[in-house]
Parts: sequence; structure tokens; C-alpha cells
Amino acid sequence: MDKRYTLLRPIGPKDGDKVTEVAIVEPTGADLEVLDEFLIVNAAGETVMTKPMAYTLTMIDRLVRYPNGDPMFPGFSRMLKASDVDKLGELVMAMLPDGQKTGGTA
Repeated sequence: MDKRYTLLRPIGPKDGDKVTEVAIVEPTGADLEVLDEFLIVNAAGETVMTKPMAYTLTMIDRLVRYPNGDPMFPGFSRMLKASDVDKLGELVMAMLPDGQKTGGTA
């Protein structure tokens, strides 16, 4: 089920209507695969996130839609005010699975 979020600071494309509410859709495998672009193994052998804000903005762009389900306009996440990035980032990241990966062992 999609989640809804009302922007604290509505935004819109240059020649379009302001967006006041958005839908957050469930991620697909293709969305989850994007994580690999932001992970590296450091000298200590630990897997770490290289660009957490870029990852958050990328996932906002991938998972946030107009309320009718249409894709958001290009550059949407980069136009958001910090307060909306914070809230939408929390909601989007909460949609991602965590914990033991498939095939992993405890």
C-alpha cells in the first residue's frame, strides 16, 4: 500500500502546478539494486555507505510519485526544502528492507 505525505513546503516544475501531496510506493528489486552504487568495502573490510545524502535523494526520486501514481517531475528531490527531505527521507528509507539478507546466516 502506498503511503502519503503532505509537503511542508510545496514545490513544482518551473511551468507547472505546485505539488502539495505525494505518494510513496513500495520499492522493487530494481530500486533495491541502486544501493550497490553507494556501498564500498573500506580498508578494514567493512561495507560502508559512501554518499548517504545522494542515496536518500536518489531513493526519493525513485519511490515518490504524484498522488495519482504518475512519476514525479525530473529533479524533484533536489528542489525539496530541507524539512521535506528530512521527512520524506525517513519515510522512503523506512520502506526499504533491513536485517538478515536472503541466504545469509546468523
